Amino acid sequence: MSYIDRAVLKSLSQLRKEKMSKETIVKADVHSAVTQFGFAYGNAVVERLMSDKKKGWVLIGIKSSKKNIQIYITKTGKIRVVTCNGKEWAEAK
Repeated sequence: MSYIDRAVLKSLSQLRKEKMSKETIVKADVHSAVTQFGFAYGNAVVERLMSDKKKGWVLIGIKSSKKNIQIYITKTGKIRVVTCNGKEWAEAK
């Protein structure tokens, strides 16, 4: 058994003793917060932009300090990604 395996087993046994929940175990070094229309995670802000209940499509935006994209998802599941300058990304072949 390697040093790392022993350290992991020791940590797990300590967690069982302390009866910690999964939420307290996971600690992110990245800033995260809930916004009015989505959430911020690190340098990214993910927000719902628009939707049409009758037609079933949604528009989601992802912004960072350098770029932003919009993701359009149809009722049938088709996804279109559009950059901030209006160009649609083509699917990789």
